[in-house]
Amino acid sequence: MDLGYEFDIYPLKNIDRLNTPATLSYLEKSPPCHLFLDLGDQLKNAVYALFCKAVLESRREKDRLIASGSLREIEQYRKALRERLLNALGGLPRADGPLNAVTRDIIARDGYRIEKIVFTSRPQVYVTGNLYVPDGLNAPTGAVLFVCGHAAQGKAFPEYQHVCRLLAKAGLIVLVIDSYGLGERYGYVNPKTNNQDVEWGCPEHDHAGAQLLMSGYAEARYFVHDAMRAIDYLTTRSEVDAKRIGVTGNSGGGTLTSLLMLLDDRVAAAAPGTFISSMEAILRSGAPQDAEQVWPGLLAAGFDHDDILIAMAPKPVLLLTTLYDFFPIAGTHETYASARRFYALYGKEENLSLVSDGTEHSYSQNLAAAAAEFFSAHFLGRPYEGDQTQEAPLSEQDLRCTALGQVRCEYPDASFLFEEQLQ
Repeated sequence: MDLGYEFDIYPLKNIDRLNTPATLSYLEKSPPCHLFLDLGDQLKNAVYALFCKAVLESRREKDRLIASGSLREIEQYRKALRERLLNALGGLPRADGPLNAVTRDIIARDGYRIEKIVFTSRPQVYVTGNLYVPDGLNAPTGAVLFVCGHAAQGKAFPEYQHVCRLLAKAGLIVLVIDSYGLGERYGYVNPKTNNQDVEWGCPEHDHAGAQLLMSGYAEARYFVHDAMRAIDYLTTRSEVDAKRIGVTGNSGGGTLTSLLMLLDDRVAAAAPGTFISSMEAILRSGAPQDAEQVWPGLLAAGFDHDDILIAMAPKPVLLLTTLYDFFPIAGTHETYASARRFYALYGKEENLSLVSDGTEHSYSQNLAAAAAEFFSAHFLGRPYEGDQTQEAPLSEQDLRCTALGQVRCEYPDASFLFEEQLQ
């Protein structure tokens, strides 16, 4: 694998055959591009070199699995992959506690209703969400969990409302939840002043993630646990067919969708958005990752984004991508091609598909329409039949599940990432 620079540093060649160490004046005459290494890059280059070696070995192992054609060996590979990821996250919290779910209010809309839900994923951890329920259901139907990316409004972000609305008009149940640091779940808001001591979204995630490193846990374990408990909630609803539960989200929501694809066998179909690329392409881009996107130790094991898709094969997956994303599209195509080989072994190549929109990083209207078509086909067995007209979004206040707008202000005992690491 070539990352565009050399890792081997050769000793200075004494082209003048000096019998003593070269003097500073001698070195000043030499071209620095040939002789010197920027010491600030040494650690990065060493890490990249180790990753290149590990991912090359991983690719060879995947090539061997394809050559063997053994589905049993692929199952063993997936089992080891999930165990490695769970170890990287520090395991998952227990998931046998009561959800204590309550419906705070209901908003009637044209063809569906929105229920304002609060449930506890763990003791003192309150998750806020909106449940979109189509009108006229006479039997259990498919459901989709929507996990939010980095938008301050969380579940109320207009882009996300549009996706949920399309899915509901298709005839699907949709649960959209606020992740940590979004919507009504700002972790560092001061209940006395309602001001943020640490800004929402990426700053909050990275701040809490740095704190969690000292505990030996990865931040993602709490994000994915909340999402898995949201699936638990969906299975309690009489309107939901538990065998037809999917997940989608973009950006940070694409990350969380990917984690669920890796770790939760109940996910029957998935549409990860604007996240799947390849680790090599991401490293080349130099784009930083948020704390919940860093899974300790997996780079050393050669983990790559095609592993996310391999974990789902042969279940239906739609990759939602944009052409001008900071998650490189070239890496997405490499990952897609690699994973399709595994789908082919199951005789289900058609279950892995990719759609690209010519826009920047977003869950665009075109991607929303593609997701609606995808879940309609796989969960309802029909083309999308709903109205795709974009409606005026509801306000953040309209969709609030708490009277005060923030969980920390509403529930004095609320526990967030900082408190969880102290337990």
